[in-house]
Amino acid sequence: CYVGVDLSQTTDPSSVSACWVLPDSKFYFRSWAWVARKGAERREKQNLRRYEEFGEDQLSITDGDMIDQAKVKERLLWIASTYNVIEITSDAYNAIVLM
Repeated sequence: CYVGVDLSQTTDPSSVSACWVLPDSKFYFRSWAWVARKGAERREKQNLRRYEEFGEDQLSITDGDMIDQAKVKERLLWIASTYNVIEITSDAYNAIVLM
């Protein structure tokens, strides 16, 4: 599979997406996302959709004011140990922390 990583720190979610190439030019995607609890609270004050509305399988809210990068790393390691990862790409912003 191919993996993409977009890291953030507080209000915007950090996300990891995996893509599997299937027969007949089809693709299967699976994504995971994390946001800091304090960032979620700031978002609510802006009258935007509440992160709590998303299911835990879609978005994990980590305690504190910064996203727990260890949770993101844990997911990346799980993907790498479970699937045949061909490539991992990431947005350069904040990538030095984890990549």
